[in-house]
Amino acid sequence: MKIVTLFIVLMTLISCDDREIDSSKLDLRVVETKVPIVLLPDNLTLQEYLLKGNKFLLDNEFENAINAFSQALRLDINNIEAYNNRGIAYKSIGEFQKAIDDYNSAIDINPSYANSYNNRGQLWENMKVYPKALYDFSKAIELNPIDPIAYYNIGNIYGYMSEYELALENFNKAIENNPEFPDAYYNRGKIYEELKMFEEAKLDFQKVEELNK
Repeated sequence: MKIVTLFIVLMTLISCDDREIDSSKLDLRVVETKVPIVLLPDNLTLQEYLLKGNKFLLDNEFENAINAFSQALRLDINNIEAYNNRGIAYKSIGEFQKAIDDYNSAIDINPSYANSYNNRGQLWENMKVYPKALYDFSKAIELNPIDPIAYYNIGNIYGYMSEYELALENFNKAIENNPEFPDAYYNRGKIYEELKMFEEAKLDFQKVEELNK
């Protein structure tokens, strides 16, 4: 079965004013970047480095983002945002172990921080280490029971494992928590097809078209 997983909706980028910011502009596939390296001055404030790092991420300038977040960590070694978002940048250039190390650091500082569990789980999923991915996504749900992305990610894993009833259950929860989540409808539609529930699948695919207009 083909499950469509879009990285742009799976990673959670956070901003320096404690708001999640729109990550839908992020291309989080592993890419080879040819962006000129920006040398940042050494006298910026912590918030300025974080803002620049987030801007670099949204512009897919991942090496520059890593540099900015590293500068932020020079000023505050316990800054969760810097670790989480630098982890996203490392993941985007294929430096998976460094990304995991950064998510681990964020979790060590704040074990109740759901976003880093979700992001680390996505890395385990990419690496096909499904038991660790399921643990991280389940932990994210424990910390934030209304998070649609964690349920979506679990649904994908159960889909890969041909555990279709469990996949369906989790896509249902993702949609319950976010009724305008087109990727969840699409992947639930694929699960319905595997279960020979073709009318339900058709309705989900129609919903995807409606949401994407």
